[in-house]
Amino acid sequence: MMGGNDDAFIQAAHQVRKQSEAKIRGAYAVHQHADVIYEDPTTKAKVYCGNIEAAQSREFHTTAKVFHIINCQEEGSANFHEADRNYSYYRFPITKWGGMMHSPGKRRVTDFFMQPFNFIDSALKDGHNCLIHCLAGAHRAGTTSVAFLMYKHGLPYPNALRMAQGYRSIIGPFSWLIEMLQQYERELMDEGRIGGK
Repeated sequence: MMGGNDDAFIQAAHQVRKQSEAKIRGAYAVHQHADVIYEDPTTKAKVYCGNIEAAQSREFHTTAKVFHIINCQEEGSANFHEADRNYSYYRFPITKWGGMMHSPGKRRVTDFFMQPFNFIDSALKDGHNCLIHCLAGAHRAGTTSVAFLMYKHGLPYPNALRMAQGYRSIIGPFSWLIEMLQQYERELMDEGRIGGK
């Protein structure tokens, strides 16, 4: 069941999609349905950040060789090709963190992110491309993509955000997603995984 957090993200995603689709139809396409945000230095496998169209499109999957998909939408959303054995899915309803972050008990963002990151690392190691997606490929998938760049490159949040937006301009964490990434930055600093800003 969707809560208020999910509704806000869905509404924002629809707005971003509407604006970007208008730009795509015009002379100046701002972005595609998916953009590469990371390439493994050893295997050259790629991680894409994208929208629902990228998640649905068998043509994109075949062309880009993307069959490992991280779905950052709410738990009830479709994994479109789940019945196809060529696909491997990881469901990552990132909005769950919104409810967890203010609940009693110490929660680590690092532990929350490591679940999908382990899925991605395993795929990359075997030379498989991955797609991180939500509805628009801007907020939920965008936040996950920024966190992944922080994790892989040892970057503070502002640097990782700039890098992610350089690859996909519509990436834009907002509201508590920013707090989530700031907490992740503090945790990575405490572990010595990234230096000061």
